[in-house]
Amino acid sequence: ALFGLRKIVASDRWNTTARHILAKALIATGRLNEAIKQIEAGIKVDPKNQLLIQEYANIGRILRQDAQNETAALVEERVRRLLGRP
Repeated sequence: ALFGLRKIVASDRWNTTARHILAKALIATGRLNEAIKQIEAGIKVDPKNQLLIQEYANIGRILRQDAQNETAALVEERVRRLLGRP
């Protein structure tokens, strides 16, 4: 499944839906750094994409649970900026 999603994203970098689905699959397999890259690439295309922002916030929560506080803080700060919050 990941291979097919990666092919779709590679062939259409504007496809934020495919990036979102790929990010969810990467999260499910514990590949958070790869998921972050997909979400950030999707947000560059569509900065107001609520599904991508929500998934980004989800990664922040997972990182906090895994005691990866420094990375979680960076993700949480980015989510706040995307949502227009201080």
